[in-house]
Amino acid sequence: NGGVKLIVLVPSQELASQIGDVVQDWARAVDFKAIKIIGGANVKRQIEKIRERPDIIVGTSGRMIELIDQRKLKVHEVDTMIIDEADALLDQEHILQTKQLAKKLPGSAQVALFSATVPDTLTDLAGDLLNEPVVALATKKIGAAFETQRRDGYITVPVRKRDDMLRRLAQIDGMQALVFVRTVAEIERLQQKLQFNHIQTAYLHSKMAAQNRQQAIKKFIKGEYTYLFTTDVAARGLDIDDLPLVIQYDLPATPEQYIHRAGRTGRMGKDGIVLTFVNDRSLRDLKKQVGDDIRLTAFYTYGGQLTDQVPSASQRDEDQPLLQKKEEDKVVKAKP
Repeated sequence: NGGVKLIVLVPSQELASQIGDVVQDWARAVDFKAIKIIGGANVKRQIEKIRERPDIIVGTSGRMIELIDQRKLKVHEVDTMIIDEADALLDQEHILQTKQLAKKLPGSAQVALFSATVPDTLTDLAGDLLNEPVVALATKKIGAAFETQRRDGYITVPVRKRDDMLRRLAQIDGMQALVFVRTVAEIERLQQKLQFNHIQTAYLHSKMAAQNRQQAIKKFIKGEYTYLFTTDVAARGLDIDDLPLVIQYDLPATPEQYIHRAGRTGRMGKDGIVLTFVNDRSLRDLKKQVGDDIRLTAFYTYGGQLTDQVPSASQRDEDQPLLQKKEEDKVVKAKP
């Protein structure tokens, strides 16, 4: 082995961990060595792994730059850098560090950008990184082949009643959902309110230590939490098998953001529902975002279930005492 030849750069610790595990398996099969360099992990352990002269590094920019500046990580032999989730790594939050890392590589190194979405600004932002770039776009048909079982829908609820809708959905047997919320402050408020109602939740944010993120995800997968709250940045690359439901508590800001959120469920042909909380005005905005490519279905709660069948007025009235009784039962059970 010589020095590092390939760097795979990703925006989040979680994605770095997932991709790193897969790359390590592939590398071993061809007698290469791959390691993960992730912010939040033990630095001394990472330096020890670097001394074993890996061929491939998967990681986040901040920690890699830190180790390069300390002369612990040498990148003078790197011939390729892959930037995954390029639309995120070239956004306002990440672009300076992405460019900083790229400038530390040899001028001859090839840079490749990969992204599920290609916003109009991506080409301009990539100008400093790419020389005479070649653009290859996968067709919509390719993506659709993996998402045929996913249902995209909405549930109409006033803005001030969204918390109550989360409470209501939590009564459904087996309910588990990844919930997208715009800000960490709002996530903390929601978590506090739901836990007061004996609904177990956890949350992810981009600054969490890798160990805490992994613990939250692991417990969610085991069914210990009803909701896993997240912001868009924190959820990049999050891969949870058989995730039944994605809830958009806040409307996505862009069509690209919708695609990334929706892609957390219904993966590889499995069942899944994307449920967006809307009112009359925001429903119009949502329909504009998804365009004609995605068919939106109206969902309702009735009889402790989520359904696309419109309940009658009397059925909706019957459902209120049912919900109230379930909540009273929970309070009684929670008392010592």
